[in-house]
Amino acid sequence: MSRLPQAEIKLGELCNNRCVFCISGHLTSEKRAPLVSALDLKERVRQAHESGVRRITLLGGEPTIQPAFREVVEYAVGLGFDEIVIFSNGSRTGHTRLMDEVLASGGQFEWRFSFQGGNREAHERTTGRKGSFRGLLESLERAAEREQKVTINCCVVNQNYDSLPDFPELLAPYAIAHVHIDMLHPGDLPEPKKGRLGELMPRYSELVEPLRRMVRGFPPDLERSIGNLPFCIAPDLSPFIQHGGEETWVVGASDTWNKYDDKTSAKTKLPACEGCALSPRCGGVYRAYLELHGDSEIVAIPPDTLAPELALPTLSPRLARRLERLRERAPFGRLSWLGVEALDSGRELRVRFRSPRGETAELSLVDGPAGVRGGYRVEDDPSRASDELRDGLAAILDALGQLGRSGVVAGEQRRAKSLAVVGDQ
Repeated sequence: MSRLPQAEIKLGELCNNRCVFCISGHLTSEKRAPLVSALDLKERVRQAHESGVRRITLLGGEPTIQPAFREVVEYAVGLGFDEIVIFSNGSRTGHTRLMDEVLASGGQFEWRFSFQGGNREAHERTTGRKGSFRGLLESLERAAEREQKVTINCCVVNQNYDSLPDFPELLAPYAIAHVHIDMLHPGDLPEPKKGRLGELMPRYSELVEPLRRMVRGFPPDLERSIGNLPFCIAPDLSPFIQHGGEETWVVGASDTWNKYDDKTSAKTKLPACEGCALSPRCGGVYRAYLELHGDSEIVAIPPDTLAPELALPTLSPRLARRLERLRERAPFGRLSWLGVEALDSGRELRVRFRSPRGETAELSLVDGPAGVRGGYRVEDDPSRASDELRDGLAAILDALGQLGRSGVVAGEQRRAKSLAVVGDQ
């Protein structure tokens, strides 16, 4: 195994949900879910750590019901991973001592809870198990009481997409770090379901309004992402749409594969995609989707129809995340976007802004060996910068999670020679 940025370790396929789209519940119901020994799992975890992985995700099936779960967690903590993500359906974390037992191991954890609907009816219609929604809410309560990092994941299917607008109200009482909504990957379906894809996979155009309402319903500082939706379906949602990501390897019961290469290989681009302004960021559309729903929704987005802030260039994943964060938090006072530019094969990002008085400033971020560094440059005399420019730059740096107004003033005094630092996160 070569050096890997992050890895996902499947502890087994055993699951106590019967999600309509997932192979794990299908294998469990047929008593064919493979069990993997603790020895084999620990060896995979060890190999990942030796290969340079410092962030690892434990998943299933449902990882917390795998016989080796606790032993693998304690082993991973002992190896010194920076963060261990537990990707769970919440069936045990809410009403047992499991969460406390995991935390007692001394590791740094993220709890990624699998909500398959924004309300009980949609969630349990999708998971096929009564009481599964209540278990997740109890898990959120426990995680909040213990000040744990929590993220949310949902796979969109016919059974739940109408509940997407309910997520903001559902999650409002909790400190959620990230909500990710993913399109169904037809290749993940168990064989009997692949022939009945129409029962599960909605037309993408039907998702646009529920997704818009969901995105707008969340606080602007909450990280939100939509996975694998073609940009042309909803160009205004492009700041939130993702295709691919940082290199991630999935270590399964019998094989290892690149998570995003697997999804990309199932997609294609059409002649209609030629000339699309967002094509460099788009992985295309699943072939199985086209066979089911046709290609009438897929159209090129002309570059001249996009606002400068939407015409996002191809960037390194870390810079792309920061640019998307800026788009989510915009506008910055009264500043307007002038343009976005990528340099050095996507490892440098420059964004130019203008104040109502015509003053211009440039934000520059560079993704280097030490992480993402950078700052801004005021192109006119910084000592005469207007309050609109100062406040806008302060808001930009705040959006990146670093410097406030004091950093802006210091940066202006140093002018172009040294930039206010926006460090890696």
